[in-house]
Amino acid sequence: SSIHNLSQATGCRIIVPSNSTDSERRVQLIGSQEAVDRTIALIRRFLEKGSWDGVDEVLADDERGPSLVCERIYVDELDMPKRAELWQASEDGLHDDVELFIRGLPAACRERDLWSHLCSIGASDVAEVLLLRRAGRSKGMAYVIFHRHDSALLARSKLDGALASSLAQLSKEDMLDSRLQVSFSESERCVKGRHSVYGSDMIGLLLGSK
Repeated sequence: SSIHNLSQATGCRIIVPSNSTDSERRVQLIGSQEAVDRTIALIRRFLEKGSWDGVDEVLADDERGPSLVCERIYVDELDMPKRAELWQASEDGLHDDVELFIRGLPAACRERDLWSHLCSIGASDVAEVLLLRRAGRSKGMAYVIFHRHDSALLARSKLDGALASSLAQLSKEDMLDSRLQVSFSESERCVKGRHSVYGSDMIGLLLGSK
């Protein structure tokens, strides 16, 4: 019964030959390296303690496994090796490109800080600011949606390459000369498909699969 439970919990097949004496009995383990290693560790624990006491708790913890984390990832966060090749010709986008993606924001920057800064540089035509977070903490990235394309162009020209420290009061450990990276949102262009500035389904192009 204990061998069966151990096998079920670890995913390792445990074969105990029945035609050998107790002193010569050899156990055969079949499974992935991880499953075999877990099984050996638990068997050693049994041999050290002389009983299965406590092993059930270990197996129960293993069965629970790590907690699952659900997180929304946007296209602009992905590594897109083909983007550099496509960016030059599509830099200014089309008249309906009104969404920017910003990287390199300081951790202390909030939506209101970014909104206020945009207004101070003359790009006040802001429809929405979406700061990306993980477990409540800023990822240092944000989407900004404007009502007009010319406002998005102005904001990009003023923010791209600007010091991140201009957006929020930084702590001493954050006082670095990091700079913002600003581009038109590829997420928005994904939605447009062939009607985007690329004139094609750009997901495959940017990921290098087409």
